Amino acid sequence: MKSTLCPAVVAVGLGLLGSLSGEGASPGRPRGMVQPSPLIAVPTNPPRVKPEPSVERVAIRAHAPTLGLGEVLTAAYTNSHPGLAFTFSEATTPDAIHGLITGGAAAFMAEGRLSARGNALHVAAKGLRPEEYWVATECLAIYVNADNPVEQITVDQLRSIYLGTLRNWKQVGGPDIPVAAYGLPDDSMHGRLMLDRVLGGRADVRKLQPVPGDAALRRAVGRDKAGIGFGSLAAAGEGIKLLKVAERGPAMLPEPLAVRTGTYPLSRPVYVYLGQKSPAAARSFVTWLQGNEAQKIVEQHGHVSITPILRLN
Repeated sequence: MKSTLCPAVVAVGLGLLGSLSGEGASPGRPRGMVQPSPLIAVPTNPPRVKPEPSVERVAIRAHAPTLGLGEVLTAAYTNSHPGLAFTFSEATTPDAIHGLITGGAAAFMAEGRLSARGNALHVAAKGLRPEEYWVATECLAIYVNADNPVEQITVDQLRSIYLGTLRNWKQVGGPDIPVAAYGLPDDSMHGRLMLDRVLGGRADVRKLQPVPGDAALRRAVGRDKAGIGFGSLAAAGEGIKLLKVAERGPAMLPEPLAVRTGTYPLSRPVYVYLGQKSPAAARSFVTWLQGNEAQKIVEQHGHVSITPILRLN
């Protein structure tokens, strides 16, 4: 039996053959190529998203007057250790010790050595004393107008001046003029040291003319022949002079060696304490604090370094 193809089927088949052979192709298209379907371009190597660098957070508790020094030091340290982020927060000694015990605090920056009670809190909880590292020394320099003939003063006399019971310079061998006492705010490092070390915390009865900072206090005493003030060693300058200070020994100027050894009476060490849960980052930071780079910053901030600084330039 002979099969017969429908003319329509034959036409379709011829059309397909023609397209494959190039007949009827668009001008400029190579013969024998099929018209491709339009496609959306997809990059074979899409750009990789760079992951955010991990940051280790180091929480440090601190007595209020040490916050400024601590923040300056950590800012310098993180410049060369970008993977660390330090946070300083004010704390009382019991709160800071609790943080060391629980791991909520990596370190504790304290004014003065930890008291017997502070050590007892830590020992009771962990059976060990916290590790102690000396990192700086606070110094309270006392200065008067450069024309004042007085060269030295006792801590008791200084207390009497700032409590208002010693009112005339002739009572300490000076001229017969009233004393003009200038002072810094209690929340400043030197204001707190004066309050604690000289006035016994008696802020309510002191008599002084408050001045906002070292530079302003310096200028005030330099202009006032009856003036007396206190501040950092860096505060000594034109129009003023430092006084020797005596307590239970000979009168001493606040020279670095006398401040470091405690023979100058108005000084107080700054310590950093670590606990058993303190991370390695905190320990590395403390090692850096005791080195030359950090100790230069300590001096620039108005403290006395724990050792003589090696000057290379």
